[in-house]
Amino acid sequence: MSEALRSQTISGLRWTVVNAIGEKILSFGTTVVLARILDPRDFGLYALTFVAIDSLGAFKNLGLDAAIVQRQDRIDEAADTAFIVQPIIAGVTYLLLALASPWIAHALNHPELARPIQMLGLILLVMSFGNVPAALIQKRMLFRMRTVSNLIGMMVYSVLAVVLALRGAGVFSLISAYLARWIVCTTIQWFSLGWTPGWRFDWGLFKEMIRFSKYIVGTWTLAFLSMNIDRMVIGRWLGITQLGYYTLCMGLANLVAIQISARAYQVVFPAFSQVQRTPELIKSGFLKLIQYLLLAAIPMALLLYYLADDLLRAFYGPKWLVAAPILRVLAIFGIAETIRLGTDSALLGAGKQRLVFKLSLVHLAVQMTGGVWMAYRGSTTGVAAMVTLASGLPALVMLWSMSWTLHLRAADWWRALRTTALSSVAMIAALTLGHATRAIIMGSNKPSGLWLASVVLGSLTAYAATLLWSDRVVARDAWHMVSKRG
Repeated sequence: MSEALRSQTISGLRWTVVNAIGEKILSFGTTVVLARILDPRDFGLYALTFVAIDSLGAFKNLGLDAAIVQRQDRIDEAADTAFIVQPIIAGVTYLLLALASPWIAHALNHPELARPIQMLGLILLVMSFGNVPAALIQKRMLFRMRTVSNLIGMMVYSVLAVVLALRGAGVFSLISAYLARWIVCTTIQWFSLGWTPGWRFDWGLFKEMIRFSKYIVGTWTLAFLSMNIDRMVIGRWLGITQLGYYTLCMGLANLVAIQISARAYQVVFPAFSQVQRTPELIKSGFLKLIQYLLLAAIPMALLLYYLADDLLRAFYGPKWLVAAPILRVLAIFGIAETIRLGTDSALLGAGKQRLVFKLSLVHLAVQMTGGVWMAYRGSTTGVAAMVTLASGLPALVMLWSMSWTLHLRAADWWRALRTTALSSVAMIAALTLGHATRAIIMGSNKPSGLWLASVVLGSLTAYAATLLWSDRVVARDAWHMVSKRG
């Protein structure tokens, strides 16, 4: 890898991690406050409103922003062409959505959704003016710029959502804050990038971009169904309150998948695209990617699985305790989804968009059939189990495909994952010990905040200490990620 690309990739990963951690701290803190102000039903309405918006979201930009990132030539002309087309597409899409909102609300069995859908749908127009600048930022790997704009927007969301919730705005406090967040973020990116559209439209170039992006749009369409079929069946047949419980648990379980894997896509996709003709670089980069994704995903999953009741009581209050079984199942989902999303970016960067599309079909088929079946049986936990299975199967196929393509042997995988395995065993031992001391010290009493903090800190310390003891290279790489010199 050239020194310039290596430096850009390391810097991009560093700022992606900063973005992920900063956004999750703000998001988690905001959710802790809102969970004590709002009713679970408000979270359910918000989640179901997003289902309606996302139903047309895959077509709002035709995948032209991804085509800009992937291109190697005529970047400025491609950006101008995409910028002219996208607001038109978004305007038509929003008009259709606004007109269809009463029908969509009725189809989801909740007529009160019509107004929230019309209001949140405005995000399509906001995004249409920010997609091209965001794609150029990703193409040029200017991730510091993206991080700063996103975190400022997230701060606006946090403050506004809490203020409006205290004033009794209910679900509209979440919707208004979300719109404000992306208006601020888009505005900052425009001014920071300093990009001015050239107002050039090239029909031949547009068709060329569409030929690439059609697989992206197809994958996004399947991703929408895969990401929302669970919410649709729960909201439709099990009720808005159950959807509120499920949505909050999914947010916790999906922490690493969304904040790390999905954001790593912004770095891994362009980086792998530039070295797609160099198998050795793809091989070493892929193993390193899987290693670090699992290093981040496993400790989170273990905490959620072993401490589900205690974490829900401590952060969200007793009214959320009924969601503990859902959270335990979704903790396993978090690992599977992290691998699936992370491998997606590597496959796309390596030019295997057809395989990604086909595996998205598998993901959707398992989730749809299993989710509908479990919802029909009245089990929200069962829906969570089907979602976990739907992510796990494609993840395994993706790993097998890359192993076969890159000629990876068992020894290669063991060298990459040995540290993760040892660290996980140490953390499980620490959590088991924590549960044993709880039974001895407190008996049947509710656990104290001090006990919970001690168990969390102790288990994470055991994980980190074992990691550093078994592989000093991890410590060096982590230092490179956070240090400017690295």
